[in-house]
This record gives sequence, C-alpha cells and structure tokens, in this order.
Amino acid sequence: MQIRVLFFAQLRDITNKKEIIIEAPENCTITDLKPVIAKLYPDVRPFFETISFAVDNEYVSSEKILEPECCVALIPPISGG
Repeated sequence: MQIRVLFFAQLRDITNKKEIIIEAPENCTITDLKPVIAKLYPDVRPFFETISFAVDNEYVSSEKILEPECCVALIPPISGG
C-alpha cells in the first residue's frame, strides 16, 4: 500500500522534500514506518524521539495502524518566544 509522508520545518530542510510516497506493507504502523524513513533519510532518525506524528490531520501514537493512501505528517517540536 502507498503512504504519503509529509515533512515540516527542519525535517523538510534535512530531506529537501515536502512529501514522498512510501510503499508499506498492510497493517503497517508508525513504528514500522520509522526505519523505512530513516533508511531513506538517516539524518531524520535523531528526531524520532521528539517529533509528533499525524495521520490524516489527527495526532496519533506510534502504534497507529495505517490505512492505504493515508497521509502521515512528521511534525517537529515548535519553539518560539
């Protein structure tokens, strides 16, 4: 199944991509998706502990089972003042 992955803020800068399409197995979770993304973009791996994940505009846990054609957003923490 295909999963659309969106990168925001510094993750977009690191990957030099706004979005990518990943082929994932059925019943894939966010946890399963992380090593696939890390293989494509190793510099993203350190962010996995601090970023939030959203699926189809809703924040989810790492155990969320992904549906075909869903959109997964990787959202780093926002700092400001």
